[in-house]
Amino acid sequence: MPKNRLVSHFSHSKSPSHPVFETTKMGSIRRISCSYDGEYGDGIYRSNSLPTLHTAASAVVASVTGGSVRRKYRNSVLSTKCCESTKLCWWEPDPDYPSSTVDFCLDTSLHGMKYICQPQRHLTERIFWLFGFIIAIFAAGWLITDLWLKYLSTPLVVTFQPFETTVDQIPFPAITTCNMNKVLRSKAEKYIATAQGNNTDMETLEARKNVYYLDHVCKSSQSFSKRFNFSLNHGSVDPEILKMIHIGDGDDEQRDVVTFLRTASQQCSEMLLKCMWNDEVVNCNELFKPIETDFGECCVFNMAPPTLLFKHLNDSRDDQKEIDEWSEWQAEENGFLIKETDSHDKPVRTFPRRQIKAGKTYGLSILLNPDLDEYFCTSSDSVGFRLAPHLPIDVPHVMDLGIAIKPNTEVFLGIKPEITLADPDIKDFKLEKRNCYFQGEKELAYYKYYTVSNCIEECIANITYSNCGCVRYNMPRDDTRDLCGPGKFECVEGAKKSALQAGAKSVCNYCLPPCTELEYFSEVSYTDIPRDANIWVDGDNSTAKWAKNQVSIVHIFFVQDSTYARVRKELYGWVDLIANTGGILGLCMGFSTLSVIELIYFYSFRAWCRIRRRQSFWTIAAMKLHRMWKRAKIRSIKQNNMGRRMFGANNNSTREEILRNDPFIAIPVEFNSKLIFGRGLPSRMSQHVD
Repeated sequence: MPKNRLVSHFSHSKSPSHPVFETTKMGSIRRISCSYDGEYGDGIYRSNSLPTLHTAASAVVASVTGGSVRRKYRNSVLSTKCCESTKLCWWEPDPDYPSSTVDFCLDTSLHGMKYICQPQRHLTERIFWLFGFIIAIFAAGWLITDLWLKYLSTPLVVTFQPFETTVDQIPFPAITTCNMNKVLRSKAEKYIATAQGNNTDMETLEARKNVYYLDHVCKSSQSFSKRFNFSLNHGSVDPEILKMIHIGDGDDEQRDVVTFLRTASQQCSEMLLKCMWNDEVVNCNELFKPIETDFGECCVFNMAPPTLLFKHLNDSRDDQKEIDEWSEWQAEENGFLIKETDSHDKPVRTFPRRQIKAGKTYGLSILLNPDLDEYFCTSSDSVGFRLAPHLPIDVPHVMDLGIAIKPNTEVFLGIKPEITLADPDIKDFKLEKRNCYFQGEKELAYYKYYTVSNCIEECIANITYSNCGCVRYNMPRDDTRDLCGPGKFECVEGAKKSALQAGAKSVCNYCLPPCTELEYFSEVSYTDIPRDANIWVDGDNSTAKWAKNQVSIVHIFFVQDSTYARVRKELYGWVDLIANTGGILGLCMGFSTLSVIELIYFYSFRAWCRIRRRQSFWTIAAMKLHRMWKRAKIRSIKQNNMGRRMFGANNNSTREEILRNDPFIAIPVEFNSKLIFGRGLPSRMSQHVD
């Protein structure tokens, strides 16, 4: 057998009632174990300290009960000497004063805690597990902090709905179409000719006012070439004629630029020659309505009536039936979707108009007449049309966002809708976190519907009014605000330019997007119409009157039958946050809900039970004095009987009496001429150990 490991067995008898000893040697360390009637005791000592073996004792009792081992620890003078000589223990709890913290550390489900508080653990082991537990706490804290910071900084996320939204639930976009020619040549020449007369009748005065507004409209149409001082005479009025006109701002409030545009521009009936909607031929006047935009007089399809769109405007051109049906559409509440009722008695909703199926056949098809012979002054250097798809409750921005339509072409304009909905749970977030408005959170002064476009338009109108004291004809207003005449054109353009250069989002920083949005994205393709083909000859071989006007055909339609709506929702709900936090704690420390219950139990219920069972102060003091007396008596016996045979025949009664009174006191014993150290031997074993 190797020298570094020696195992010896000592048996006093083969009977189960006799003790069996086992000694194991590991270098200079020797361990002696003893079993007796199912009970077990062991001792550890150094082989070079055999003469003082009794001073290297450790009072550990191990008892087997129901298959589980339960260790009891006791501090004593001998135990203290053991710690000093062997350096095997760092700290042991006092059984007379149990600690809730020690009990919690030994019995908790948290990883590594028991190794910190277990007695007879080396100091190095305890420090190792203590640092490991601290590192686990810091790791868990770092991961949880990162999780919560991500939640607090960006609490929202945009995802897709799991089901499709068909096009028959999505309102068709409003289509605003404008001729690039702002004033008909025939109208302009008539006004100029009449204004040059020497008469002072009403017709001449009206003509002079119209020439004044004509000059204003044409000069406000800044094309690319005019910005470089080219084509300045194109669409201009003779300065000599202007000298004959003396009109100041506010001279006639009833006669403004809007009225001039309605009479001098191309009418919708002249611009739109043929129309089809949902594969049916429809009168264009039933589909399109006139509207004043930043581009001039235009025609719009499927837009909310101005009387309903603006708070302080009653347009006599609006149909009351259309207003009533448009007002039933809860745009923001239903996510701009059109929800049909289950009632079969109620007719199918007409407004806002919807395409029943994707594709060109069921979309909007129109025939546009540019009327090139009537061009007088334009807002660009080309001819044709500008077309802008937009939300039905938005004001159109044709000047900046319009799509150009070339004469004598067939244009295919495919529309892709994009819907953004909002989870009601995000309404509890602060406005700066969700960065969007719910219905009713932001009211505009001049618009009944809130959109980003309407908000910015109102903001620019307020800036213009504060700088110039008036607003442009296409800006929102009430009766208290005057319309700016030609004399304020430079001021109006300067105010708008300064606001846009600073950034509309920064100047109008309160114009946040609505939480529920509907946007339209377009794809354009076109082909030329052959001029030599007689496509405008009917069955009677008669040619249409617009055949030589280089007309354009435009098809506007949804390109897909359905779309997946996006949803603004919480990045983490409370359940997700708790689950993720608990998962991190469980990964790093083994923490769970039961760990919290354990903590509450050990420091409340168990502590209360211990207090209820605790003996009185005088009883504990008496027990302490009794143990001190027994230790003093043992010390006296050792001093009087120093030698290898500490308990001889003359001292058997004393030894048996001590073991009987206190069976867990560690004493040195001798068996088979070998000096061993019995630890935890019951008093009934003393008769077998001589």
